[in-house]
Amino acid sequence: MGAHVASVRMRRALLGHPRRAGTAEEILRAGLEACWSGRYLTASPGHYRQVWTRDTGFAASALVRLGEPHDERLLKTLAWAIDVWRRRGSHITTTINPLLRWPVDIFDYGVDSLPLLLASLRSLAGRPSTASAAAALAREHRVWIAAEVEHFVAEVVDPDTGLVRSDRHYSAHRDTFRNGTTAYANTMVALLGRTVAETGWGPDRLSGYFGGSRASSGSDAGGTGPDWGSLLRRHFWLGDRFRDRLGSDETSGEANVWPFFAGVVEDGEMLGRVLATLQREGYASPYPLRFQAKHGPEGMLLVFRVYSSDYQTTTAWTSLGSIYLSLLREVDPAAGAVELERMRRLIERDGTFWEVLDDRGEGWRSRSRLSVSDHSMLWGAILLETLEHPQGPPLRVG
Repeated sequence: MGAHVASVRMRRALLGHPRRAGTAEEILRAGLEACWSGRYLTASPGHYRQVWTRDTGFAASALVRLGEPHDERLLKTLAWAIDVWRRRGSHITTTINPLLRWPVDIFDYGVDSLPLLLASLRSLAGRPSTASAAAALAREHRVWIAAEVEHFVAEVVDPDTGLVRSDRHYSAHRDTFRNGTTAYANTMVALLGRTVAETGWGPDRLSGYFGGSRASSGSDAGGTGPDWGSLLRRHFWLGDRFRDRLGSDETSGEANVWPFFAGVVEDGEMLGRVLATLQREGYASPYPLRFQAKHGPEGMLLVFRVYSSDYQTTTAWTSLGSIYLSLLREVDPAAGAVELERMRRLIERDGTFWEVLDDRGEGWRSRSRLSVSDHSMLWGAILLETLEHPQGPPLRVG
């Protein structure tokens, strides 16, 4: 992968980035088309031309809403990936290198891999055109899925608290950092618990930590079922935002959009407070959304401190930004329309959908100049769905 990224960087230096003409919607659709390999969806047609479980999960619910051919391609991607893991005798991994169909974790076991895989499958199960095939895929691999749930719980969950274990590190969206018991990681535990409890696709090992032993249709359904947001509210909520991790009151962009996008916290008042905090403290400006408002490399892997120390700190990530804009349209449609129009102009100006934006709204380059933003990201599906259906129902993972 490193060699591939280096070769892409050299081509970009000589030729510039690929540009597509048309409206923002047309450019985003062309980017999604470029992510299709013919057998599976890749995270991008540039740097990340591999199957990334995380990126696929980010985009899944939007791909399903966008319909043909994206929902069928998502189904084929999940089937292909599960087949690879099973043939290799592998646990689920963050990445599959297509060259040798080789599962790889970058750089630790992914705290979000299994939760997002099953949430993606559930998205397909909720669409009439793919429901039967998604259910059949879950049945075919039920033994493997059950074993993966057991492995996840043993690897990730503190048996005394139900929180993410604090004695090891995990891969997460900020995969250049050593991640521990963060709000994002604990959101993924709640997401997995809810998905398994409500679908029966594995052993219910988690709902007891959330106040129940069976699922309900909502967190307040007469107190009869699990409240999937309870641990996040108890341990991470600070009144107007979620803290990023235990042991610190520092916050982050991902800590404050993911509990809502994952659907484990369903409270409109809390969402309004969170979005106001992100705006007030600079996470959403000049473009959404930053991981950090102030640069801080603590916890970053050493190699990234050397050549791209600002990659996942104060730059604007369009993955988080697309989720933010989708949530903003729910709370403040007028403000959402303004911010969506700004993103539309950036996409049409550059003819692509950047992975990472700098403060000028241009494709990011590291301070070392050795690393550059990728383009035409698969998670552009989230922004595309929001642009095409600005008055549509809330978009949620799974």
